[in-house]
Amino acid sequence: MNRCVSSAWGDEHHFLGSLNGPELLLLLPQAKQVGSVALSLLGANGDLGMVIFSSRDTQHYQAGMGTVMLNQLARMLPELLERWIERA
Repeated sequence: MNRCVSSAWGDEHHFLGSLNGPELLLLLPQAKQVGSVALSLLGANGDLGMVIFSSRDTQHYQAGMGTVMLNQLARMLPELLERWIERA
């Protein structure tokens, strides 16, 4: 899945906008009424997973919006999750 997403995004690690039906089923199979998403790959090439925010509003997340917060989350989450997993 990461290879498919990475090639579709080029060098970008974030995607903001709407997903088509097959993409939505692949990434959020249980979700209903998803209008737009903000996705951020975790790790150098998305090898650690991704974080997904969704909205029912089709215009809530749009291409061209800033990604400063997504960048910060993508840097912080892998380390925080690793610490949490080590404690378990």
